[in-house]
Amino acid sequence: MFNAVDRGGVTIRPLSRDDFPLLHRWLAMPHVQAWWGSEPVAPADVERKYGPRADGTDPTRVFVIELAGQPVGIIQCYRHAEYADWDRAVGIPAAAGIDYLVGEPASRRALEKAGFRLVVERQLDSDDPSDAGSAPSTP
Repeated sequence: MFNAVDRGGVTIRPLSRDDFPLLHRWLAMPHVQAWWGSEPVAPADVERKYGPRADGTDPTRVFVIELAGQPVGIIQCYRHAEYADWDRAVGIPAAAGIDYLVGEPASRRALEKAGFRLVVERQLDSDDPSDAGSAPSTP
């Protein structure tokens, strides 16, 4: 079980079903759609996809990021091996993934400020429309 962690005003806590209306709103925002375009935008679809994640029955773990007590985005992590098609498309043995969504417009500079660096951008062989275009990889 993962409990909330507070790091100097930034809190990371597990996604709950109470967060679904906010997640629904974020997923419908244009700056989020640009990167998460294949994500569900109807409330029932958010429930269907994120319900098992909130319940802990899906291998993807999703957390809400709060700043000074206000939700500002989500971060999710997963092992590529849990998703065979994605694992094949990425082609990195024993890889794990981290995705984040910022509710207000932002960019990958957030990761660079946290110490990550861009290693390569490449095309992925994937049928998922949200994977179109180059995909940056960071260590």
